[in-house]
Amino acid sequence: MARLEHHIGGNTAYGEYFKGIIDEVRIYNRAQTAAEITTDMNTPLGGAAPSLARTTSGKPGASTTATVASSDGSELEICTSKTAPVHFTTPGTPPDDPPEDIRHLTLGKDDIVVKTAKTDPAACAGSPCTVTDDTVMRIGGTGIDKTAAVIGLRLTELPDGAAVSEALLKLGTPTCPAGPCPADAVITATPLKSPVTGDSKGSDLTGDADTSTTPYTLPLSTPQADISGSEYQWLLLTSDKDDVVNFSDAAADEQPSVGLAYLPAGPPSKVLNLTVTGGDASATASWGLPESNGSVALLEGYDVEVIDSGGNVVENLEVKDSWAAISGLANDITYTVKVRARTAHGSGEWEAKTFTTRAVPPPAPNGGAGCVLEPDPQQRKATNEESGRQAYIDRVKHYYQAQDAVLESRATSIWDAPGVTADAPSTAKLSLLNAALISEREILERIGLSRTDSAVALDHPVVQSDANGTVHVTATVSRTWRFQEAESSETKATTSAVTPLGQVEPSDPTISIHVFDRCGNMTIIIVPLPQHEDSTDFGSEGPDCNSSERSSTMAGTASDCVPDYALNPRICETIRAAGNRCKHFSAMPGRPYKGMTFRASGVVGWKPNHAVRTTQLNIAKMRIWTQVYMTDSFRQKYGKYQFVKKMTISLTTTFCGKIKAGQLTVSYPPGFSPSESSQCHEKKDESRPGKEVHNYPTDGHDNGLLECSGGFPTCDIGTFKFGFEAELKLPYSDPQKPDGRIPLRCDSGWHNPRD
Repeated sequence: MARLEHHIGGNTAYGEYFKGIIDEVRIYNRAQTAAEITTDMNTPLGGAAPSLARTTSGKPGASTTATVASSDGSELEICTSKTAPVHFTTPGTPPDDPPEDIRHLTLGKDDIVVKTAKTDPAACAGSPCTVTDDTVMRIGGTGIDKTAAVIGLRLTELPDGAAVSEALLKLGTPTCPAGPCPADAVITATPLKSPVTGDSKGSDLTGDADTSTTPYTLPLSTPQADISGSEYQWLLLTSDKDDVVNFSDAAADEQPSVGLAYLPAGPPSKVLNLTVTGGDASATASWGLPESNGSVALLEGYDVEVIDSGGNVVENLEVKDSWAAISGLANDITYTVKVRARTAHGSGEWEAKTFTTRAVPPPAPNGGAGCVLEPDPQQRKATNEESGRQAYIDRVKHYYQAQDAVLESRATSIWDAPGVTADAPSTAKLSLLNAALISEREILERIGLSRTDSAVALDHPVVQSDANGTVHVTATVSRTWRFQEAESSETKATTSAVTPLGQVEPSDPTISIHVFDRCGNMTIIIVPLPQHEDSTDFGSEGPDCNSSERSSTMAGTASDCVPDYALNPRICETIRAAGNRCKHFSAMPGRPYKGMTFRASGVVGWKPNHAVRTTQLNIAKMRIWTQVYMTDSFRQKYGKYQFVKKMTISLTTTFCGKIKAGQLTVSYPPGFSPSESSQCHEKKDESRPGKEVHNYPTDGHDNGLLECSGGFPTCDIGTFKFGFEAELKLPYSDPQKPDGRIPLRCDSGWHNPRD
């Protein structure tokens, strides 16, 4: 008979547990009738036996009586008060979420700076009045005697880096010099953009209102409001009545105060789910974001230490993303990797994991027909002497060097590049790029440029083999070359890299994972993220677009411009661009906190121009999506703070082109202007504070027109690209603290307008 395990209070397979106390457990070896269930439900365990002591559930130190009922109805006592109490916990029971360390501070009258001024521009001998210090908040009046008060808070007792979640301003008891105060009067507290100084004028205060914040209303009957988010700003106090109302008068029953609730700053918690995979004298490590940043500060990065078996630190790394490539190790050694998160307020505790390096077997000399797969990939074992690490690194370099040969005209096609044969390990992968490489070379020739001095370097390469014999080479690929103008010997240096999607000329070095099959053939190229993503980092950000939603967006119209949902599963919109060429692109998401994700994607569709010279290029569709996704738990924890309530998304949309003569202009849509980059035009805009979605264009007009002007008759748009730079700005209340910024950047890559 098979042994069955019964778990009471938890489902260990799915990590689901009962939070509470369970007592009076019965286990039966047969099904019970309804009458039996009712009888047992109303009978304490042990029945009427006087020797059985039934305990009260949940009391510390008490024992719980349990029985097992047999098939004949008799009960066998298995644990009674005669035995010593046994305490246990359900395996894997997660601890309760730690409560937030919310602290409180009350500011009295002496911590509130009061200034007053008449607001009429001619109130002081025909000129504006200067704001002056006062001990009483004087509000109201008519004509040139109309007066307003401004107040500021002394926050010297608030700890550095504290995040204020509540700032309850109480103005105290009002007094009115002319008699009883109007019961229906309302005081308005308006945050100001600028500090109030001895040079500030009363007539300028209203114009300095911070329009990003809704003014606070304080009815005279209960003159109080939560001003959290504005505690570092000056507040302009005005009244909707002409009656003069005073606060903080010495004779008032209640004086002004501000009650602060705040989260003190501290270091972040431990990183989660640290995973380390050893490779050939190398390793990769990945982890989840810490459950808490320790404050509202952004994560600045992570410290990574690698320690050998003798306790010596052999590698120190500082990384931005939640994974690391570790190289320069030795084989057949057990190392320890330690990782900790870091913010402006300190570093968290170390999380550690051990791993062992193993040499990867050398690849087969040739792929294709020359390779025979072993029935068991483990038949080929590697030793230090036969490591295949360098052979795989060389194969990755050759993949890019073969492309350079075509782009530099040293080879007419990929088939003529050095080392490319029918059975070479990267031939199949390179053949997919042949048309794009030839097109890129022809574009350069049309605009009078040639490419030379190409070089490729692989930084921090990690070579790993899995149980199936597949080999992964993770490395930062850096490519450099020089452009030379056909009419002169003048050259200019350029840096670039090939992206995982095989684009010929993106702009920045890219960290890529090159995957080889058991025959040593390159099969695919992928990016580390989401390959190394931890599932706890994004949680439930909201629903992806399901199949029915996607189908409805496409109903009735054939389109060759459907978003790639693998890149961004949250785009539910299909761009109509039937008959046009189209390219979707997405930036790697930014995750400044556990439960907050910033995503950005774009699309461009264009109508191919087959003329001899392209002086105009019709952009049929262009669109950019940016959005901040937050889990429910994140909103509950941080939604009350300034950095969430006033976050903004700035977006710079860019068109770039390469032309032989003349200038590239964006004739439509309006608003594009030349950027610092040569032959690029850009348009900038920003979302309203607190808005979680910001797209371009916002008005639905998503077509455009690029033109080549001047330089007749040789003006020709040889190639173009469309892209964006998006930035999520998280403002903090304290003006001395820099705002948190999460930048995302991506573009379509260069495209031939004739294709």
